Amino acid sequence: MKKLILTALPVAVIVLLTAFDWEPDWQSASGYAPVLMRKDDLRNSIIWQEARDFQRPGKIYIYGSTIFIVDVYKGIHLINNTDRTNPQKSGFILIPGVLDLAVRDSVIYADNAIDLVAIDIRALPQISILDRVEEVFPEPVAPDMMWWWGFRKPEGTVVVGWNKKSGRP
Repeated sequence: MKKLILTALPVAVIVLLTAFDWEPDWQSASGYAPVLMRKDDLRNSIIWQEARDFQRPGKIYIYGSTIFIVDVYKGIHLINNTDRTNPQKSGFILIPGVLDLAVRDSVIYADNAIDLVAIDIRALPQISILDRVEEVFPEPVAPDMMWWWGFRKPEGTVVVGWNKKSGRP
């Protein structure tokens, strides 16, 4: 009888655990919704634009008389700091998914979501992509770190940012 109970108990537990079809609801688990972009569009998404206001400033980098400020997930602001008493916004490089940058020899190295890009800035406002190393970074994670809750995205897309859901704390 004891052998029967010891054998039947684990089988009953396994049957009960597999009988429930539980799948977490990622849409209510996170306070953020992913911003998706097709991978093909990501490869052609870096554009020089006119200066704009900061939305979510991040990393700051100084190179020569230029200040570079990352606008998280959006791009990089360029600020002319030749006159240190009166810095002037000179432009914005749209780089979806950007979180970090470095500059060396007039080349910006930045993350374009999952790719590493090298951008020549010697002839501003003309920019050119010198190189792109594809899929070297993981996709950006939601600020509340709840991105793993069963999130399924369409094939061929990449997360380039996160928007706070309305009505969430």
